Amino acid sequence: MFELRKVLEEIQVPLSYFIEKLSLKEEEVFILMDSNDSEAQMELYFQFITAVNDDDLLPRLVEFFTNYVEEKSELVVFITNILKFRSNNSPRRMINSVERLVSLADDMDVIRKGKHSLKIFYFVVCIETLYSLADIEMNSKSMIIIDFFNTYIEEADAQFIIDNFRRSLGDDRYKFNETVGGYKQTNNDRWNTEINMEIFARVINELRNIFAHEGDYWGFHFTDSDTAMLNTITVAENQMEVKLKRDGKLNGLRRVYEVKLTYEQFKAICVRGFLNFINTYFKSISSWIVNIKLDNIYEGIFLASMGVRYPKVP
Repeated sequence: MFELRKVLEEIQVPLSYFIEKLSLKEEEVFILMDSNDSEAQMELYFQFITAVNDDDLLPRLVEFFTNYVEEKSELVVFITNILKFRSNNSPRRMINSVERLVSLADDMDVIRKGKHSLKIFYFVVCIETLYSLADIEMNSKSMIIIDFFNTYIEEADAQFIIDNFRRSLGDDRYKFNETVGGYKQTNNDRWNTEINMEIFARVINELRNIFAHEGDYWGFHFTDSDTAMLNTITVAENQMEVKLKRDGKLNGLRRVYEVKLTYEQFKAICVRGFLNFINTYFKSISSWIVNIKLDNIYEGIFLASMGVRYPKVP
């Protein structure tokens, strides 16, 4: 049987410090300690351990994310609220996952310097992790990546990507009088080198697949100067081309992109998108929990008016 009072005495933690870290009232703690509820005492102890660990975790997370936001004070409040949120640990797991996986992507330079597909792999893993923790299901993993880049990338960042990630005129798309991907290019779009965020997301997902399924991690590079990098990749840019590629009809699907985007710029854009995703999810579950409690309160008031006892809302 777990006895909270005995454990605190053995590890020499003053009761006043324990109460302070959990922001509880002294009488509440004494009532719990005097009860026979071993599970509740253990849960409170685990909350205490988490709160103590947060003393080191908070500054580490703030230091990591500071470079990607404008208002540090808002960032501190945001991360603090997530770490203190006890009703659902998914936001905490999300923000920890972003820090760990992006750091892991950076560490790839130690293993294979300049091999950007290795780094991209962990960014895609991070997107999939966030959606999994949020219990968001879609028809395919590629749809998850597309949804992230379409929904959570800030407008200015999305425009920056579109301006700095374009098709090259060496692309199969621009072969004169050729049918590309099973359809003829019209005069209006034949020389248009601009892509959109869905195409960018499909490229990122394809680079992940090429590494994961073919072991190729050297075929794609962001730029590291003012000069654009030319990257060649066979990728389906839309659903019709997905079917062609699945059927092995690769003629016309060779894409050539001029990339003026650096890895650091790509990383910063994604991290801001990750924060937007976590913020959206955190607001949704916070609102849901508040609404549930309010509904319980209103129901309790109604039942009380009818002379029915109703359990206290926690």
